[in-house]
Amino acid sequence: MTSTAVHPRLVVQEKTQAKNRLTYMDNLRVLMTLLVIMVHTAVTYGAAGGWFTIDPRPEPFAGAILTLFNGLCQSFFMGCFFFLSGYFIPGSIDRKGSLWFWKDHLLRLGIPLLVFSVLLAKIPLYLDNIYYHRTSLSFWEFSARNFVETFDAGPTWFLFALLVFSAGYSLWRVLLAGVKPTGFEPPSHRSLFVFALVMGVLMLATIQVWPFGRFYKTLGFVYLQPAFFPQYVMMFVAGILAYRGNWLPVLVEAGQRRWKWVAVGCFLALPAGFALGGGASGNLEVYFTGFAWQAIFLHIWVGLSCVSFSLALMGLLARRFNTPGRLQALLSQNTYASYVLHPLVLVPLTIAMNDLVVPGLGKFALAALLAISISYLLGYLLRRLPGVARVL
Repeated sequence: MTSTAVHPRLVVQEKTQAKNRLTYMDNLRVLMTLLVIMVHTAVTYGAAGGWFTIDPRPEPFAGAILTLFNGLCQSFFMGCFFFLSGYFIPGSIDRKGSLWFWKDHLLRLGIPLLVFSVLLAKIPLYLDNIYYHRTSLSFWEFSARNFVETFDAGPTWFLFALLVFSAGYSLWRVLLAGVKPTGFEPPSHRSLFVFALVMGVLMLATIQVWPFGRFYKTLGFVYLQPAFFPQYVMMFVAGILAYRGNWLPVLVEAGQRRWKWVAVGCFLALPAGFALGGGASGNLEVYFTGFAWQAIFLHIWVGLSCVSFSLALMGLLARRFNTPGRLQALLSQNTYASYVLHPLVLVPLTIAMNDLVVPGLGKFALAALLAISISYLLGYLLRRLPGVARVL
């Protein structure tokens, strides 16, 4: 019997190459976080949606453009987040075991969810009340009088949903205890197309009960939009299957070839469908519930847009932005913190810009750039405090 020694340098090289191959996944997470901040900035300046504070003088033209921008982003960016989460969870449980996985998961997700919902959300809510509702209360008086009413998960609703999805996956593993996980064949282009259509159909069915764009309070502090949850569940499950079946190379290739053109088609189709269906004149309700052609168009479009943009961005980042570096590492390390903290930056920043004499789209661009920069800086500084990096 013979044994082959492996040179330590080769082991390090293999680990480095494996890390390099997933740098684009980290970059995808960074990009989605930037879009989250930009979407919330767009809502501030007139795009359809809900946020802690809204500019008191929105411009109709800017609002229409920003609504289209948000519609495009919202069709895929949170779905991407759930795909990424689903992809990394199975391996984490495999390595740590369920007990240590959940200890870490509750630390990393549960603490930011509770701290933001119970404490930090009061800051942007108070600022909004000072400047737009003219409250004379101090921050502490406002917080004491409205302690429970101001529970608001804000953007950390994602952490709540991810905890629920992770619990569902953990239960599934318990039910299948003793069954060895097996790989799944990578999807064909046809399978991906069917996946997108099923997503759209399920969303269309969901809006008949919970209309598109409506948020519903869960457990008294988490605002969820049920219309998107078929997408979120499907993308989370797709991430799990992609990990088990080693699908990433196939998905990246699909994004670099056929599906990038589907993404281009979706990009062009949205403003056309928006204009032809009366969205440009403010007739949006017909898109949000019922079976009018506008509602069917929107939700089939969302399914195709989610799949095509997710694949196209994976393909682009894998080809062009897959080399680790100092800036890339800095952004990746502080992305989670900036996601959680950005309302504390964006709300006072946009309030301070109220009297700035700049067109609405100019305000949006300036506010988004500053909010992103300051949120990442704040996240970086906060994570240097003892113990914070374990959570954020």
